[in-house]
Amino acid sequence: MKYYALLCTSKYFLQMKISRPTLSLLLLTAVCGILFVTRFIFTRELLSFALFWNIFLAWVPLFLALISRRLWQTNFQKLAYFNLGLWLLFFPNSPYIVTDLIHLDHLAHHLWWFDSLGIFTAALLGISLGIYSLHIVHQLLRTRFSNYVSWLLVFGSTFLCSFGIYLGRFSRLNSWDLFTRPRFTLAHSLHQMFNPQAIQITLVFSLVLTVFYIAFNNLIFNANENS
Repeated sequence: MKYYALLCTSKYFLQMKISRPTLSLLLLTAVCGILFVTRFIFTRELLSFALFWNIFLAWVPLFLALISRRLWQTNFQKLAYFNLGLWLLFFPNSPYIVTDLIHLDHLAHHLWWFDSLGIFTAALLGISLGIYSLHIVHQLLRTRFSNYVSWLLVFGSTFLCSFGIYLGRFSRLNSWDLFTRPRFTLAHSLHQMFNPQAIQITLVFSLVLTVFYIAFNNLIFNANENS
């Protein structure tokens, strides 16, 4: 399934003009790349390059959201719903990068100032990618459901996303494990629903992500946005 998502996103972006929001996110991605490459040049350590994979995965939900919007606009709504399901599955990959801050404990102390800046920039990118993809999905939901229902679905998405972040960080599960190891993934996820730590982390992340989205929605997004 992850290869299907990557193939669709590649075809989509080859056929479209890059919007200003996407260009901004690409610029932030480039800054992350510069920071990581600079660290490698001066330290010859590949530790920071592990974030490249997480950044790549953080882009996938936005790709899927944009593809869903295009499918919706071209009346392929059934396929759009399928893509939205994939979006929800990969959505946790974007804000997940925030949890990479724990790696600072394992890095050289004299480089904490540089590494903290690099990881923070990557985390900011992940949050921005996730919030923007959620905004796109929210706009699609508004065309199908009432404002009240669409907001409920947004809250549900941030809650499930937060639970996915917990599974990724503490249970080391990946989005595609649902397809490669469906029985284990579902059984383990159901079991974790009663784990006090999982409940606490899910609720806190859900609150923060929801407030982030509301704040971004009020500060940045508007009805006349062309993206």
